[in-house]
Amino acid sequence: MKSILAGALLGSGLTLAQTNFTGDVVHGYPVISALDIADVPANTISRYWISAAQAQGGLDYFIPIFVARGTNSSLHTGRKLSISASIHGDELNGIPVVQRVFASLGETVSSGGLNGTIIGLPTLNPNGNIHNQRNFWTSSNNGFYYNLNRLMPGVSIEDGGNLPESYDYAIWNNVWGNTSNVDIVVDLRK
Repeated sequence: MKSILAGALLGSGLTLAQTNFTGDVVHGYPVISALDIADVPANTISRYWISAAQAQGGLDYFIPIFVARGTNSSLHTGRKLSISASIHGDELNGIPVVQRVFASLGETVSSGGLNGTIIGLPTLNPNGNIHNQRNFWTSSNNGFYYNLNRLMPGVSIEDGGNLPESYDYAIWNNVWGNTSNVDIVVDLRK
């Protein structure tokens, strides 16, 4: 993402949000619409789906999200890192990197050895992944491709945003924009 991402996150003035569990479960993992790492159990790696947007016909777009949470005190003493990949659907190399990071953290996290939190978003653009296409495709107006990276921080549906803009808005505001969640964002590219 643009180099302004981290600065914009830190200087955005956005406030805390609570984790909002929708009550749905997909493939055994709970669905959330917003994340607050304070709600994630300490010394665990938790897995969720975040409901980022609804497409035509009410089709939900779910994004996998992993949270490696350190000790209780690490909420205040540790750094908070977000690692994301595949904002462009054809940039697949970062997906297994995020997965490997979380696979390697297991014992460190469970033993209380992590002073901080790591949020993983391995597949920011599953729509592009499915279509084997760099951009996010929507069928509105006879079909358009949108570069999600260029739409950050997005626009809510209530403020007139279209599907890709509201998708970005949900990621930006419900994960990264919660300034207690993230100090540093790393977006992996090709």
